[in-house]
Amino acid sequence: MLAWLERRVRRTFSLNRDVAVSLSFPLTGARTPVAIARWGEASSAVVKLFDEITRFVSCTFHLRYLQSRGLPVPGLLSWSVASRGSVPRRYLSIEEFVSGRTLDELAPEERAGGRHAIARSLAALHGCRRRSWGRVGAPRTGSYARTYAGLALDRLGRLERDGPVDALGRLAVELRGAARQIPRPGSYAMIHGHVNPGNFLIDGANASLIDVGSAHYGDAARDLVRALHRLCPGREEARKFMSDYFAVAGEQAREEFTRAEPLYACDYVLRGTRGLADAWWREGTHSAAEIHEGIAARVDQCFEMLRPGGTRFVDLWPEARLEQLLTDRERGAHR
Repeated sequence: MLAWLERRVRRTFSLNRDVAVSLSFPLTGARTPVAIARWGEASSAVVKLFDEITRFVSCTFHLRYLQSRGLPVPGLLSWSVASRGSVPRRYLSIEEFVSGRTLDELAPEERAGGRHAIARSLAALHGCRRRSWGRVGAPRTGSYARTYAGLALDRLGRLERDGPVDALGRLAVELRGAARQIPRPGSYAMIHGHVNPGNFLIDGANASLIDVGSAHYGDAARDLVRALHRLCPGREEARKFMSDYFAVAGEQAREEFTRAEPLYACDYVLRGTRGLADAWWREGTHSAAEIHEGIAARVDQCFEMLRPGGTRFVDLWPEARLEQLLTDRERGAHR
């Protein structure tokens, strides 16, 4: 495999045999094997291997699409489907090497600047818009929010085994209503769909977007809710992130987020709740009653965010953790 990859790099960049090519394999990333190819004094590229044709096509197509719109993504330099039939028996792409570090790799004193750069790049991505939602090559009609609400309701249903069934039923009604109250925008934003600290490479004041295989047109609030929790350690950092974002995205984007935030925030909370409850069951660290109370605490949080004039996600999250909510409920029960 190493010999095949080296030959492919040499052909792509027309390298002579006397030019040494090295391959290294970073330990970051979980879904796609990645190699960094280096040659000469300062030349390098990123080689990716894909098991699935759908993910391969999605990643390569979106890179070209976003690059053509001037967005900060790596350039697609080469690709191969023939590589699936022989060593390395994977679909292959070669991307431009983008210098930078992830948010977690920055020194603590650099992270505020890193979040500022990410907020601006995310706003630029969301500024790419079209009238219909869905994949770039598969536009869909109707409301993105109403369709997405089905995912939130599925997550809600998976909590019924361990949580307060009556409250979950009432929350399902509230979530459907929240989706109906989100008006169809005149245009949908291109969203990343997989916002996390590892998918932005920060180089000074700039942040490049990577791993764009999940990109599609939809509601920017879905990306922003995840950014608040996954990139910001506290409320003040989250508020600053939103300020930086809306400074680029504008007031209309702020209004759209305000209307859509409750639905996507609740969906995010419910997703995390199921994951944590499952972990508690596996590890045997909590009783059935404690897990029930933990889920009930998160359901209360969702009702609060859905209430007209209720608490915003940025004020409940990321500092409010499930364990703290559980403790607060228990304290209230003993007062």
